[in-house]
Amino acid sequence: MASTSTIEPVRAEAPISIYFGLEQGKSANLEIIAEAAISWVGAIREMAHIVDPSLNVSVEILDGDRSSLWINTLTNLESKLERVDRGGEEFPRLWALAKGFAFIVVATPLAVTSEDVWRAVSHDDQAVVGKLSPEAEKQLIADFEKALRHDVARPQKQQFYRSAEKDTSITEVGVAVSPKKPLALSIKRDRFVAYASSGVTQENTENTRKRTETVEVTLVSPVLENVERSWRFIRAGFPEFGAVMRDKAFLAAVEHGGVHIELRKGIQMLLEMEFREKFENNLWVTLERSVLQVLRPTYDRGELDFSPPAT
Repeated sequence: MASTSTIEPVRAEAPISIYFGLEQGKSANLEIIAEAAISWVGAIREMAHIVDPSLNVSVEILDGDRSSLWINTLTNLESKLERVDRGGEEFPRLWALAKGFAFIVVATPLAVTSEDVWRAVSHDDQAVVGKLSPEAEKQLIADFEKALRHDVARPQKQQFYRSAEKDTSITEVGVAVSPKKPLALSIKRDRFVAYASSGVTQENTENTRKRTETVEVTLVSPVLENVERSWRFIRAGFPEFGAVMRDKAFLAAVEHGGVHIELRKGIQMLLEMEFREKFENNLWVTLERSVLQVLRPTYDRGELDFSPPAT
């Protein structure tokens, strides 16, 4: 009888250490360290949400080391939607994402690239990273690019450094992608003080923001009228969602039969979307999605009546 693999929700455990360098003979304030650690976890959680909303993030403290101050953690990423073999690529992908997100939080004051993040992660454990295909490596670098965007987890990253800045005994902060290994990155106090004191943007003050992203989706349910109504889409690895179609040229083409595609199941579309989000519970939550422009399929833009239908 052929053996079968056990299928279960994929969970990756990634050991990561946060480092706080201290002045000789000084001790850190526990409340400030806890405040910084909470912001660090919050930043990782939002980056995971931006890259893949199905990911669940939890962080456990394993132990500490008082030679300066090391906090050794176990960062867990679990995919709630994917159910695949533990031996497949999803496990090392989640492991690498957790390591990369932790690196990005500490690296924020520097001009690092997604390739820099990938190099830091890939040097940690070749046995795990070696399971990834070239295509999976490219996708990881693209995921790190999303996480590195200026607006992603900005309040949490700034709070991490503001917390560290409050304790004058802290001389530097750093991250090691595994306990007992050399620091992958460290930031001296003068650098993070300058970053922490930079102005809070209007979007963070008001607790809301808008961001745009180009996404590839599958059409689920259109509204075949020249009106701004919610269409339904699905994106690979994401739940089905609705977004208000605001591309007036595309809506006019729909009305006049100018869209160059046969209506059928599984239509792929490339959209420029706008997301209106609110910051609550240490995470940006999507309030509204809009389609600003349909980039694919192509459609006729000439001599179209953009006025609403007569009533």
